[in-house]
Amino acid sequence: MSQAIYDAIHSEVYGVWFLIGAALVFWMQAGFAMVETGFTRAKNAGNILMKNLMDFC
Repeated sequence: MSQAIYDAIHSEVYGVWFLIGAALVFWMQAGFAMVETGFTRAKNAGNILMKNLMDFC
């Protein structure tokens, strides 16, 4: 395999791995928001979800 092909494959694999990592972080943040909301009273659920949304931003 030539170096150009190797570099192209490496770049594509790196990009896919980056997107997988970003998706994992997104879903972990959503899961933590659900756990934290479950630990609070129903009247505070909206506040907790907004706090977690601001943490994500």
